[in-house]
Formats: sequence, structure tokens, C-alpha cells
Amino acid sequence: MILTVVNFKGGCAKTTSARCISDYLALQGANVLSVDLDSSGNLTQSFGIDIPSKGAGEAIGSEGNADKYIITGQPSLLPSGIKLREYEAMFATQPMSFKKLKKLLSQLSYDYIVVDCPPNLGSLTTMALYACDRFVVPLEPEHFAVNGLAKLLDYAKEVIEEDRFLGAFATRYNEKERGVLRKQLFELAGDRLSGQVFKTVIRRNIALAESQSLGESIYTYSPDSNGAKDYASLTNEILNQI
Repeated sequence: MILTVVNFKGGCAKTTSARCISDYLALQGANVLSVDLDSSGNLTQSFGIDIPSKGAGEAIGSEGNADKYIITGQPSLLPSGIKLREYEAMFATQPMSFKKLKKLLSQLSYDYIVVDCPPNLGSLTTMALYACDRFVVPLEPEHFAVNGLAKLLDYAKEVIEEDRFLGAFATRYNEKERGVLRKQLFELAGDRLSGQVFKTVIRRNIALAESQSLGESIYTYSPDSNGAKDYASLTNEILNQI
């Protein structure tokens, strides 16, 4: 099962979501691989790992030697790399390159592969959409984020003919902060998506940022925090729908 976490807008907790979903699946005993396709390497660094000289770009380019670059753990990690941005530009010039990631991941044996995309609609995001079984969209409940979601879903339809969109979920949520407006915007997103919005919302929680800065899972750093509880609930919702 390949799950892609995607949004071309930065600052929506996309990487945090990919990390926490991966961690919760691993906590349940699944064999999980996290894939960092963002040249910023934030997901890689959230594991307490410096961005390596070689990683996802080289693995995708090889189309068959991912194990060489994977860092084994629970979850395991296919990290970003210092040349990933160069690979992204190179893949954009290669016909049919959007199939490369799917070919690579199909050779791996994991229960779940969770892919973190860059905040754009470039070649690596296209690969991740094409490779996935389903994709989810973290959505900060703001006006422009809701409007941008339609653009993302239209692009996904161009990449993959079948509908693999599982749903959107609210992140950085604070009911006390402009609560009425945020509630209205979230309901608007639900209307546009015909109900494809998860019930779980991810509340603002400092423990999420703290755990990642220390390279730890939220479930070991602060298992009773709102962040841990919210991502556990979200991941269970995802599992119930796939």
C-alpha cells in the first residue's frame, strides 16, 4: 500500500503528517517505509538524520537499487539527498519519467510506503501521484488553501485516470483562533469535496515540532499529547477507508 501525502502549498504540516502517519503504522507492527521526495530534506531531518550525499534521487534514477539508499528502522527511510533538486529538474526533461518511482517502489516489500512530496507540482510530485494507491491532502483551514485544493485535484486527474484521492484533513487547527471562520471554511471544503474530508482534525501542538527537532517519534516523545492522539485517530480513519 503506497500512500502519498501531497499539497503544493508549504506550511500545511505535510511533512509532519507523513512522519506521524508512518510512525503510527510502525507502532502497530507494520513494516513501513517513509520516502522523502522534498529536496529540503525536512522529513529526513525529522528522523535525526543529516541529508545524505545520495538518496531518493539516485534511487529513482537507478530504478532498481533502492535498498542501497534505504536507512533501515521502524519505520525505515528512503532519505532526500543533496542533489535531489538537480534530479527533479532532470526528471522533468525525460519522457515517461513519471513512471520511475512506481517501478522502484514495486520492487520493495513493505506493508505501507508513505511518500512525502515537495511543495510544488513538479516531476517528483507527479511521480508520487502516479505511484500511489491512494493520496491524502493536509489542509490548513484558510481561504486560499481551500481554493488551491481544487487545482491540486484537477492536476491529479491529469496524472492518474482513476480517482485515488482518499480525503483531506485539517492541520494546525485551533478552534479558539477565528473559530467561526475556520469552521465555515472547513465546511466549505467538505461541500466541494462531496464529503471527502476526514473527521479528525490535527490540533496545533508544540510537542509535534519538539519531537521532530529532536529526531524522535511523537509516540515516544509525548505519547499522551494532542498531536499523538490526533495522528493516531487520523491514521485509523485512513486504515478504515483503504
